Amino acid sequence: MSEITLYVRSGSAWRLPALTVAEMQVQAYLMLAGLEHKTVDVVDPASSRTGQLPALEHGAVLAGTDTADASEFETARQLLDYLAGVRYLDEALPTARRADVLRWTALAEARLEPATVYTTWCDDNSYRSATQVIYGAGLPFPLNKWLPWRARAAALKHFKSTTAAQVYEGAAAAYASLAQHLEELYPAASEVHFFLGDAPSTVDAVVYPHLLYHLRSPVAAPELRTQLQKYPVLKRYVDAVASATRSTILRGPPPPSINRQGTPNDEASDRPPTAAERRQKVMARIWLGSAVALVVGYAYYFGYFPGGDWVLEGEEDDDDM
Repeated sequence: MSEITLYVRSGSAWRLPALTVAEMQVQAYLMLAGLEHKTVDVVDPASSRTGQLPALEHGAVLAGTDTADASEFETARQLLDYLAGVRYLDEALPTARRADVLRWTALAEARLEPATVYTTWCDDNSYRSATQVIYGAGLPFPLNKWLPWRARAAALKHFKSTTAAQVYEGAAAAYASLAQHLEELYPAASEVHFFLGDAPSTVDAVVYPHLLYHLRSPVAAPELRTQLQKYPVLKRYVDAVASATRSTILRGPPPPSINRQGTPNDEASDRPPTAAERRQKVMARIWLGSAVALVVGYAYYFGYFPGGDWVLEGEEDDDDM
């Protein structure tokens, strides 16, 4: 089988397998499906092969590049669909159980996903104390301020008609449903395995990262953690899946640049670029142009130009007095 490389942000600062739930979902699927892979930690989406995170490279294929402006969760769903074609994680489930996969993954998308996004980007305290810091780490000024701010602005716009209480109440209802299912499947004294029984499924890859994030992430709202801790079976479930996904991950720097056919770029310099490569080049130029514009705008705003002085608003030269 061709080598699989997963690009994610490192979650070590938050004691997580990866920084975001979307990245952990793809990572969990790879591990639960027993797909050997290498994980590469990158600073931001522009550092990945697709210009997105999570990103997946499978031999000569770059997966999940259908929509350049897709959200992280949309990208993760594309990658999970792709991996299902490589190794179908739900194959061992009885036919009746496969219908449950759609039910529970839909619940996670409708109830847990909004809570994860909201607590990461919209909560003022979490954003100032943790989100802005970790997402800006490794980026030059002013990008370390502007890129997190842009992501926060998009999230606030998305939730402009929704309150934090509404979002967190939805998550609490999801916790109750998940816990009820697990309590019926695993009596109090029994050992918890996976969400649908002894075999892992896509439900585990999708649900487990949300629960882990809500328990461990420093940006998780107290309301989420308090509600989640009401259900000991959910904590037992998180521990069980965490144990099952602690297989060895090969980590390292990005591999040498290769083209889609798997040959060095200098051997394919005459090959016309693919649509994905052209799109990635355009996005890279836009990103670079935005960075330059920010620096110039910052300098202009504060009145600083090469060879000149800092002139702050309200100050005048002595000659004008």
